[in-house]
Amino acid sequence: MAGYRKFWLVNSLGQKYYLTDEKESKTFLSNPSGFGFKANYKTRKINNSELLISEGLDNVDVNGELVFYGGSPNVIYEDYQKFISFIRFKPLEFHYLTPNFVDDERYSFYSNVVISSISKGEMSKDGILSATINIHRLSQWLDSTEHTYVISNNNTIDTKAPVYDPTKTYTVGERVRYTDTYTDKFGKTTDHVTQTYECKTAITSPEAFTRSHWKKVQVGKNYPFMRPFYYQGNDFSSGLEIANTGTDEAGFTLTIDGKISNPIFSLYQNNVRYGLCALKGTYGHVLVNSVDGEAYIYLEDENGMVISNPEQKQNFEVRDGISYFTWCKLKVGTSTFILTAGNLDQFGGTVELAFKNSYFSV
Repeated sequence: MAGYRKFWLVNSLGQKYYLTDEKESKTFLSNPSGFGFKANYKTRKINNSELLISEGLDNVDVNGELVFYGGSPNVIYEDYQKFISFIRFKPLEFHYLTPNFVDDERYSFYSNVVISSISKGEMSKDGILSATINIHRLSQWLDSTEHTYVISNNNTIDTKAPVYDPTKTYTVGERVRYTDTYTDKFGKTTDHVTQTYECKTAITSPEAFTRSHWKKVQVGKNYPFMRPFYYQGNDFSSGLEIANTGTDEAGFTLTIDGKISNPIFSLYQNNVRYGLCALKGTYGHVLVNSVDGEAYIYLEDENGMVISNPEQKQNFEVRDGISYFTWCKLKVGTSTFILTAGNLDQFGGTVELAFKNSYFSV
């Protein structure tokens, strides 16, 4: 059902608490506000004009009134206590789904939050308990869907397996190749990377591909990917075009799976390099995370042993007047990602770059 907004919270246990769906809870967030933005500007007065020195954006708190209803006074007070218990498990995510996507929670925006205050009133004669709430936002609004770009020289597909045929039946243990499609919130349909699946539940009559009847088969060592995929083949030299369609720079995770020596990646926009990251040494697995509040490096050697103090493996030299900087972010718009390494011509692994679009207002 479209035509209304949908809100819910997710706590650190992965539990959801719905604030607009009476089928899930008898709690309603009334008169919510705080979905715009607040800009901060520093200026210098010059005669009768002002010169803009710097600008920034503050996260605006979400405010509203929680309404607990639909039961006896004892039940309503119990629901209030359940909500208080729910929000104790931090961190919290506050999700917001716009009316045009209210039937599909994959398209929600969310912000990392804490509940800064709740002021509870008295039960009304109509059997309603109201409480004003302030939800302090710790981050900008983020897409729930993570976008993942992949370049791979590693064959993770069983090429001997046939393509899934919805007109056939299958026995347990049979393998197939299957390619999903993903339709984003703007109606764009994108193919996923083709994966190999093995039948785990006998299919005795023809049916459309049903994921619960199949298990994914990985060929070689692989790390889990998020969706949607933008598969780029195996061309490392020409660069990877990445589209940040949000309204702010986006942190990302860069994963390199496979033996690689002295990896360096560069980010370009309009043929101008704005980001560099370099690591010294030879590794079997690399993970660089530049997401706000998470930033870290994780490294494994060629034998899968975890490397301690990975931050010390960074190369802080200066090239072309730009310092190598591990925690660089994707600028708004289209960027080009280029990877170089000492053994790139022999690299047989996979490179994955994943991020979520960020918005200062939704």
